[in-house]
Amino acid sequence: MLIALQNCDRKIEETKRKIDQCPQQMAALDNKVKNAEASIAEMNERLDALKKDRRQIERDVEDLEIKKKKSQAKLSSVSSNKEYRAALKEMEELDRNRGLLEDRALELMEQMEQLERELESAERDLDELRKETEKERKTLEKEIASYQGELEKYQADIQTYNAQVNKVVQQYAKDIEIWAQEDKQLNEEYGLDIQNNLNSFNNELSIYNSTVQKAIKDAELAQAKILQEA
Repeated sequence: MLIALQNCDRKIEETKRKIDQCPQQMAALDNKVKNAEASIAEMNERLDALKKDRRQIERDVEDLEIKKKKSQAKLSSVSSNKEYRAALKEMEELDRNRGLLEDRALELMEQMEQLERELESAERDLDELRKETEKERKTLEKEIASYQGELEKYQADIQTYNAQVNKVVQQYAKDIEIWAQEDKQLNEEYGLDIQNNLNSFNNELSIYNSTVQKAIKDAELAQAKILQEA
């Protein structure tokens, strides 16, 4: 029975440890989802920044186009070769800047497309992660319920064993009390027997001593009579 109690105590400790681990496992699952969501949020921020830069480039290109039209309009009103060359140079500079902006816009477009593909993949992964997390969460909840059931069973077994042990202990206490009473009675009877035997012995010894004294006295009287007759 004591071994059964020890086994129950061990199982209770193991079950409690498993129950304590479940919240940590759930927190780890939640952290995975939160990290994935944070990564997607950061990617969206980068995508928004790229879109903002691209819109700014489009506005800059529109401004350059307006300036170019103004420069083209100047060509019809120039009055010297110097002014004509200056207008052409200004238009060439505008075209060069526009080319740089368009190259940068193309670069941003490629980055946006790449980031959008990565974002789409990350969102699919997040969706799968959420499904897996929910599945694992339900599994953990079932395990917790099972562990709780086992814990209640072991605790009930402990109470049953304790009741049985208390019953046995009480019976042992009663038996010990009976044995003590019986032992006391036996000791009393044994002591009484010894006292009776001692009293009997003393009586017999007293009779023996009286007989011996009488025999001695009779012998002395007989001896004295013999001496007188002689």
